[in-house]
Amino acid sequence: MSQEIHFVILIISCLTYHAVAMTTTLPPDYRSPEEIQNIRREQMRLGMVCQQTCSPEDYFGTCHAEYPKSCTKYINCQIEKRGNEYTWIGTAMFCSHGTFFSRDQRTCLIPELANCLLDQCVLRNEIESYPSSTSCKTYWQCVGQPGSRISTPRCCGANESYSEELQKCVKDLLCQDECTLKDLDSNRCAGNYWGPKCQNECSQNCVKGECDDINGQCPCKDGWIGDKCNTKCFFKRIDKDTYDYLGHAIPCPPGTVFSQDDCMCITEVRPVTNAEQRPKVCKVEVYTNFTGMQYGAIKNYQSNIYISNEHIEGPTRVVDGIGQYGSFDGKAYARINYFSGNTKVGKTYATRIVFRPGNGQPTEKQILMSNCATQSGTANRRAPLEIALSPDSAEVIISVYTKADKYSKQYAEESLRVKYEPNVWNILDFLLINNKLHAKIMNFVNKKEILVDDQTLGFKGIVETGRGIHIGKCVNGNGFVGEMAEVTISLCDPGLRFASAAAGARRGRNIPT
Repeated sequence: MSQEIHFVILIISCLTYHAVAMTTTLPPDYRSPEEIQNIRREQMRLGMVCQQTCSPEDYFGTCHAEYPKSCTKYINCQIEKRGNEYTWIGTAMFCSHGTFFSRDQRTCLIPELANCLLDQCVLRNEIESYPSSTSCKTYWQCVGQPGSRISTPRCCGANESYSEELQKCVKDLLCQDECTLKDLDSNRCAGNYWGPKCQNECSQNCVKGECDDINGQCPCKDGWIGDKCNTKCFFKRIDKDTYDYLGHAIPCPPGTVFSQDDCMCITEVRPVTNAEQRPKVCKVEVYTNFTGMQYGAIKNYQSNIYISNEHIEGPTRVVDGIGQYGSFDGKAYARINYFSGNTKVGKTYATRIVFRPGNGQPTEKQILMSNCATQSGTANRRAPLEIALSPDSAEVIISVYTKADKYSKQYAEESLRVKYEPNVWNILDFLLINNKLHAKIMNFVNKKEILVDDQTLGFKGIVETGRGIHIGKCVNGNGFVGEMAEVTISLCDPGLRFASAAAGARRGRNIPT
């Protein structure tokens, strides 16, 4: 009898062990099919709001929409491709404590700038404060005279939480949340914002980093690189000239060392003596010659920045010294979302585009490169930076949309024109720096570069922040028709030289072939 009891106990123990094992093998972020289905339903429901709010230009960037009946939430809208059709999906997001969603600016701002019509302190005269949804410690205090009250962010102290019933902070040893709110009256910003009036959202400037609430600088967290810390680095430094990739030790090429900040092997910099200065190295962010086009992407040979491919054909190999190229039909384009919201684009931006216009091309404007629309959606959705062909005049027209300062709502357009040669390979060098546009065109004939035109134009004000960079069309099929063999992009001066800049001329000089 005793053996039978022991046997039963053993069977029960085994079943219990396997039951526990089965419940602990699920990943921590596991969701049941029912939960996934509910999430998809909610995404599609919010996507209907996105469809009413977002415009066609937002297909190529991100769009934020107002969440119904809330000041502190918003909808992050994205386009999802299903077969040959595009559908909006939306995800509910919270503004950081201390900010409301602005319907006009489509971003989270301090309440004084957001002008949210659903401010509880305005709608409910009977309350003096109300809870925040971000933490047990955070709440909103109604400040001001009746009729002009506004919500002001507040935090409870250590070992306290906010009581909605009592409308005050109470003792609570279980509430150990950290309050991210800083003193806005001493030029410090709440949570995820920075700038003089806390109007800049860190997540647009600093994705995986520690955003400084005064100047917005973004030191990256481990494993992330880029100006906005939004590019994942899959390499990890082992020693000076060796790095790890998926458990394998990879040596750097001779004469180079591995840089974790750049996530790549770079030329070794020797110590600088007192008698010399180390020259600044301009980092190339994007270089592609349109090879390796597969799975909807184009190979970027310079960094991990992703380049999507929408209907560019190729590569095709030629024998006139150009190498390979991609073909554009006016509707094809490549998109680089890395540059969306990057303020450096409007300050220093350099590019080289090697292109050959197509035969029988339309006479209207054709976009070579553009960031398509402003990040905020203002300025009639004009592109802050656009490089386009004018086939009827055989000119490349480079335009910037500017305003006097970041608070101004008055915009101006400045354009620089350089001549190009139809039906042959042209090399465009362009540099925006120190409020000047520099551009030159060279022909590539018999494996030699021949200067065609060189122009410089100064402008006032600042260039508005734009969406991601497009190579080719933005919307409505207004893209380039022809071939491209090379595109290079830098957010610094790579050492381009322009005769018109040296001459100090406003429009430079025209040098015939």
